[in-house]
Amino acid sequence: MVALGWILAAAFGALPYILAGSFDNYLDAYFEAMGGFSTTGASVLADVEAQPHGILFWRGLSQWLGGIGIIVVFIGLMPVVRMGAEGASALLEDEVTGPRSDRVTHGFGTR
Repeated sequence: MVALGWILAAAFGALPYILAGSFDNYLDAYFEAMGGFSTTGASVLADVEAQPHGILFWRGLSQWLGGIGIIVVFIGLMPVVRMGAEGASALLEDEVTGPRSDRVTHGFGTR
């Protein structure tokens, strides 16, 4: 179901590239959309910066949606495989950028 969702998202996500004229054929547009939704960053654009602002926004949005999709799938599968809070904590540590710190605790009974 997830794989089918990603295939369909890329199929519809290729349409802005075709409508804007960024690509001449659908296969290149599909590859660009799949690179965004799978968050691999794979691109067949020769000069990304030369694209219209709308296409640059769509590329960024599709990559953001792909990243959120991975998190949603992971959280949706946690109850199925009985991972619980430990799995959510590991996902948060893997996906959050910036300085790392210890887990925040309530502090009761530590003295």
